[in-house]
Amino acid sequence: MRVREFERAIEALNGAIFTDEMVIGPKGQEVRAAYGHGPHVWIKWDGSGQSFTCYSEEELPMEALDPRNEVKQWDRNAVYDLQFEQATTN
Repeated sequence: MRVREFERAIEALNGAIFTDEMVIGPKGQEVRAAYGHGPHVWIKWDGSGQSFTCYSEEELPMEALDPRNEVKQWDRNAVYDLQFEQATTN
């Protein structure tokens, strides 16, 4: 999926989720992974939009640290899976 598709799908989760980083593949706009956070959760998405999480008992700061350094173990969590809009053709 492309960057804009990821942005739209994350916005559609209708929560206070902030995107921290997107890892872009060699083809340019293809997202290989994305990282974000909510008030008490780190979220990682793979390139297909499946989510993995790690929860924090403390509230995460608005300017989150690099979750790849902060999180040791990610657990699969379908709650934050991204739903991508299907392209329509006329």
